[in-house]
Amino acid sequence: MITNTNGIADSIYHYIWLKDDSLIKESFQLKLPDTILFKNGMPQVWYFTNQQGEILMKKNDCRKPENIINNFCNNSKQNGQVIAYYVYNSKYNVKDPINDPHEIQKSKQFDVNEKICIYYLTKETFPQFIKNNNKAPEGILQKFIDPIANHEQLIQAIWSPSVCILSKKQNNRDLYDMQFDPYERCATFDGCEAYSKVIPLRGKQISHEIRKQCQMIIQKLTNLSYGQTNISRIVMYFKPDEQNKVWFLYCTSIRLQGEPDEQIQQYKSIWGNSNIKKNNTPISFNTNFKRPHQIKNVLTVNTMHPVTLIKNIECVECGSLCQKDDLYHLAYEFIIKHFELNPNTNPIINEKIQVLKPKSFFVSQDHIRDIHSHIPPLIIKLYPQITVALYEQMKVNDAFLIKTILVCESCFLKYSSSNSTLSGAIQRVTKQKKMALRLKSASILQRKPEIKEYLFQQNLDLIKQKKQAFFKSNSNKQSFNSNSQFSTALNTHSASHKYKLSLESNFDQISFQLNTAR
Repeated sequence: MITNTNGIADSIYHYIWLKDDSLIKESFQLKLPDTILFKNGMPQVWYFTNQQGEILMKKNDCRKPENIINNFCNNSKQNGQVIAYYVYNSKYNVKDPINDPHEIQKSKQFDVNEKICIYYLTKETFPQFIKNNNKAPEGILQKFIDPIANHEQLIQAIWSPSVCILSKKQNNRDLYDMQFDPYERCATFDGCEAYSKVIPLRGKQISHEIRKQCQMIIQKLTNLSYGQTNISRIVMYFKPDEQNKVWFLYCTSIRLQGEPDEQIQQYKSIWGNSNIKKNNTPISFNTNFKRPHQIKNVLTVNTMHPVTLIKNIECVECGSLCQKDDLYHLAYEFIIKHFELNPNTNPIINEKIQVLKPKSFFVSQDHIRDIHSHIPPLIIKLYPQITVALYEQMKVNDAFLIKTILVCESCFLKYSSSNSTLSGAIQRVTKQKKMALRLKSASILQRKPEIKEYLFQQNLDLIKQKKQAFFKSNSNKQSFNSNSQFSTALNTHSASHKYKLSLESNFDQISFQLNTAR
């Protein structure tokens, strides 16, 4: 059923697939890429366009994960190229939205601030995404259509009964330049302004074809609902392929005629205290997209060093996704001191932490309450089997306090901002390391004099032995060299300088001088 929405309208695919006898078969020519609707994390419906241009639905056996992977990945595209994208509501842009009852309750109502997220998948990441159960439970998986040029292009059509406004955006990066992140190469209307630019829509053929398809879709929706669904405004997105054929992708921001007053009152804060009666709510077209939580909000400035946008590491403390460069070392000392100063600040849900329970059932609840009142939740998450007695012993151990864990920036600031002076353990351990280095560097001769005396005597005996062997082998040679050097000096120098000559004495001359001096 078609309803007012600011998010993705997945029910429109069902109306496009239904047969309408009032329309001539040849007059309704709409091309739709392979589109799979996910409900509760499982593929429910698979729409596609055959070679005759008809929109059909595949059987239930074809919706198995293996068949989906073979159909989307069985092409000639290289690794790194985008083959599909997943469109989902921003309310699922969290780690585990199924366990959040507030989000489920919110999804049943008309949300003014409803947003859309688009996550692009490459040939490497697609199989893992299909087999992963942590993706958004409700969304649209659609095959990627290669654009007419080397840059991703998308055409937005804002339709109303009186006018149809078309706008075109083109991505700044080359679609086939694999060094850039897929989101940076493909984002147009769904990304920030720095990723793409608005370009003019030249040529009457494409604009005429898009306006014709918009009119056909609205006419078919009206006919199949027997006049009960009258659309006043709608936003649709189209894309021309390499053969200049227009493909219909998805639809957002639908407004029906005769909107309820409850929906109009939700915009009262936006309009202000205007006395003018409004019968229709404004439509969102450029502001209803949001960046997926797996994508980092950065932009490549230096093309020689492209940045990575995918956040693939989960913080141990808060569970948010981040990159390796965004992690910081947090010492256990800061965790313990922060818990002692603020025991009730940002507690972790106890049901998600495994606690070693005693065998007695009657004291298990008291045991769990005692564990969480004396031990920081992050320490319990790191050491599920820790006890209060063991924790009391470890929190005074310097070796335990200087241990670190990698956390995101927000968690690091939370623990360290109020504990600027909590570095006692680090200083003590540093002092102990310096003392150990000094003891290690001190010679063993200084610590044990008996060893020093023994080695001294051994060295003296070795020196005497080598000296005697040296005298025996080189006495004649050294005497000859000494006499030859002295004769050469007497012949080369003048008479006035001969008395100043000095000749280095060998070991025999030194010993002779010592003996004569005595």
